[in-house]
Amino acid sequence: MCAFRPCLLTLTISALAVLSACGGGSATTPPPVTYTIGGAVSGLSGAGLVLQNNATDNLPISGNGNFTFSTSITSGGTYKVTVSTQPSGQTCTVANGSGTANANVTNVQVTCAAIVTYTIGGTVSGLAGAGLILQDNGGDNLAIGGNGSFTFATPIDSGETYGVTVSTPPTAPLQACVIANGSGTANANVTNVAVACSTPTEQVLYTFGNAPDGNTPTGSFVFDGSGNLYGTTEKGGAFGQGTVFELSPGAGGQWTEKILYSFCPQSGCADGSAPNGGLIFDTAGNLYGTTTFGGASDLGVSFELTPKSGGTWTETVLHSFGSGTDGFNPSGGLVLDSAGNLYGTTTGGGTGGPNCPSSGSLSDCGTVFELSPGSGSQWTETVLYNFCSQPECADGNTPHGGLIVDSSGNLYGTTTFGGTSTEGIVFELSPSKDGQWVYSTIFDFPQSGGRPLAGLAQDKAGNLYGTAPYLVENGGVFSLTPGAGGTWTENVLLAFCSAGCQGSGGEPVAGVVFDKTGNLYGQSPDATSLFPNGTVFELMPGQNGTWTELILYGGGFGNGSLVLDGAGNLYGAGSLGNGIVYEVTP
Repeated sequence: MCAFRPCLLTLTISALAVLSACGGGSATTPPPVTYTIGGAVSGLSGAGLVLQNNATDNLPISGNGNFTFSTSITSGGTYKVTVSTQPSGQTCTVANGSGTANANVTNVQVTCAAIVTYTIGGTVSGLAGAGLILQDNGGDNLAIGGNGSFTFATPIDSGETYGVTVSTPPTAPLQACVIANGSGTANANVTNVAVACSTPTEQVLYTFGNAPDGNTPTGSFVFDGSGNLYGTTEKGGAFGQGTVFELSPGAGGQWTEKILYSFCPQSGCADGSAPNGGLIFDTAGNLYGTTTFGGASDLGVSFELTPKSGGTWTETVLHSFGSGTDGFNPSGGLVLDSAGNLYGTTTGGGTGGPNCPSSGSLSDCGTVFELSPGSGSQWTETVLYNFCSQPECADGNTPHGGLIVDSSGNLYGTTTFGGTSTEGIVFELSPSKDGQWVYSTIFDFPQSGGRPLAGLAQDKAGNLYGTAPYLVENGGVFSLTPGAGGTWTENVLLAFCSAGCQGSGGEPVAGVVFDKTGNLYGQSPDATSLFPNGTVFELMPGQNGTWTELILYGGGFGNGSLVLDGAGNLYGAGSLGNGIVYEVTP
């Protein structure tokens, strides 16, 4: 027998020895199984190739042969080898580059080959002017010195797209160059881009002189069935307050002017003064227009000119603006619906709202009005809409342009100011069954600019087109496409370059017109280094909503919309001197 404590100590030590011998106590965790990722590179001749695994673990490759990434992958983990940086002058592709690591990976194949490139070129024909510059994909400028073949200096990678455009048109003489086969995908050397240049001809039909001739032609012209051209001048005439004139074509391309009416033959100009918006015909051959001033309140009139025997014309005031809550100072022309009603806008007047600017007791927000014929040659005016009726003039104010009417009787127009950014809006007025008109803002110009001064044009699909002098930077041409739920989408078709550049002008104040094939035409009065008198331009629709601009005429500081005759010739007014009327044949 032994004492209790010594025997217990001996048993405890013995037990620990037995447990240790049997594997008891803390066990050590074995390390995870990992595998390397690698393969081989072939065909490499350029410098700078960098591979990646799983978007990390960059591995620079300097030559052909085997490679292995520095970071291993845990057994069962995934790997993905990619090219992070291609070598100079080559393209490398990866085969067997991804999978699950269950053993060391050695079969990733990186194959490099020289980049295949193709040249872009074609031919130029009809070039007579100097200074033509072509571009490919917005760069790679290529100056063209004459007719014949051309090739851009920078080739295009196989499978990449190209797009040839005219950067600067030829001048002396000014020419319009149209490109065919100008865009596509390069899968071989491109040699079929065709640049065809032509010389539009322009002719000044009439130069306005001193009184009693008119001075400062404004607005758009209108043709009669015999090919005579009618328009207005804001100043001049027998009484210095503007005219309505006719230009008649004669032998040898000569045109003869005749003053049909001189405004303000009596004190007070009750018949109106300063016509500004152009003219329209009805089916009976009567002319209709507006004046900005004159009338009973000296705030403008709507008038009719009726032809009489002996070649004379009689003026009738249909409405004098400015009485009560009426609108005043119309600057746009009139539009006629199928029932014989006239519609137009006034830059000021109306009831407006608390945020509407005012001149004394008069509102300056403007209206849309209707003139309806009645018995005894009486016309009744109805104000269809008062602008600035919504808080903060969100519905626009100060419409300067005229209106257009569609086949359903809806009216469309613009305001120069108002809207959420005070840059103007495009609006629609729709007639309802109860005789009321429903107003809708269909586009609100953003803070980047707008302020349209002209009316709109509409194509057969219902899209709207217009100009704005502060669109983007220096003005441009825009379209509005209707969508589901009454939404409209804007697309900038042409953005004029900043002042002083060699572009095609800027700050358009007149609208655009369509020809029979869907091309748009307009005027830009702003001077550039190439076109000190502004331009007449054409916009041709292309693929994917693109439009190509052509410069047709060096301009005459044109400020009115163009009109086309049946042969596609363009007619417009310019402000050189006392004013000119010109014709452009594209």
